[in-house]
Amino acid sequence: MEDSEVVFRKLTECYEKLGKTRNSPAKITDYFRDFVYYTTELTDITVHEFKEKTGVAWNWKTDFKGWNAVSDLCRELRNSQHDVVIRMKTTQNRSVPLNDLLGEPSATGRHLTVSAESTQSDPFAEEIPCGIEVFPADPETGEIMLTKPLQGRLETYFRIVPRRSKTQRHLENAGIDDVHQICEVCYKTLAKYYEHYQQKLAEELG
Repeated sequence: MEDSEVVFRKLTECYEKLGKTRNSPAKITDYFRDFVYYTTELTDITVHEFKEKTGVAWNWKTDFKGWNAVSDLCRELRNSQHDVVIRMKTTQNRSVPLNDLLGEPSATGRHLTVSAESTQSDPFAEEIPCGIEVFPADPETGEIMLTKPLQGRLETYFRIVPRRSKTQRHLENAGIDDVHQICEVCYKTLAKYYEHYQQKLAEELG
């Protein structure tokens, strides 16, 4: 097994683990940090491997034309790790049916969405400390019924907190700050890069 394959498989492993994890700040922090590491490890290893096997230089920047603002963001996040730790904040959206909240048939099909955002998530927390809860009011008294929270649908997003002005610029260029979306886009780009690299290596080796 070539070194490039080892690194790509490790990258894939991080990508898959992150995709399956939605509510653990500790695990998401670790998986995303490792994913970012392997994004640059892959390009570094392919440069060395190509030269060693063929005697020809491989330039990851110019020999592949599919780089984009999100892959550039991942490289910036990797570079920033020499100075700062990647930090995240969480955004939670809970959507509940208005019919459940108001007890009125006329509200059927309509939803109330409530959002909350943390300034910075605890990178050691195994779960999000406090989720959003929505409670209905007693139709007779108007008092909140605290013993009966409505479940509805809860969505949680982990977003990058920029620690450097350069990171902020890359986030703005990418147009996304959600770690799962960043990972999704970047992984697809790197999968194409690795496929392209393998094709060029095979051609060079004849």
